[in-house]
Amino acid sequence: MLLHQALDETIKYCRMSAKELAEASGVSSSRISQFRNGLFLEGKGSDLTSRAINDLIDAATYVDPRAKQVFAFFLADLDPKSIRSSSSFIDPSQLESLKPAEISQLLVAIADTLDKPKSPREKKEKAAQIKKNNQSLVNVLNAS
Repeated sequence: MLLHQALDETIKYCRMSAKELAEASGVSSSRISQFRNGLFLEGKGSDLTSRAINDLIDAATYVDPRAKQVFAFFLADLDPKSIRSSSSFIDPSQLESLKPAEISQLLVAIADTLDKPKSPREKKEKAAQIKKNNQSLVNVLNAS
């Protein structure tokens, strides 16, 4: 599947609006629409840079945490219905082995994820902070 098709299918599958994605990513809804419809292939619309596509996928993941995985599945011509639910990402035995401070970090990361900011700029800043917190959490879980 081509990039523009995978993005289009991801947006549909995750039931997000182009407007919502545009606000979260900083890419205009008209450019998103042109890309989704493959107009750049016909010379009628603008192509997106790899950076803009990355921004869209990151923003989509902020809107729906499954979006990056869904996009990857569509890109690989796989069925995204086989994606595990978010509850299965952490094995309960991993939680039992965590120290109280590490559990606290986990709870803060969850709270940050649930605390969605209002403006597009706040969304971008919050997404960057969440990504940083999540990476720290992954490092903690991998170390235990």
